[in-house]
Amino acid sequence: MYLKCILLSYENDLKAMRHYKAGLKTAERKGRKEGIRQLS
Repeated sequence: MYLKCILLSYENDLKAMRHYKAGLKTAERKGRKEGIRQLS
């Protein structure tokens, strides 16, 4: 039972990390677009 809880929380952490990294990538892309817009 206890192990199951650890595994579940670990899986959730992995999902959260993936989500966080994907969010960073899209934010970076958006930031680049905004930066390019400001430069021109």
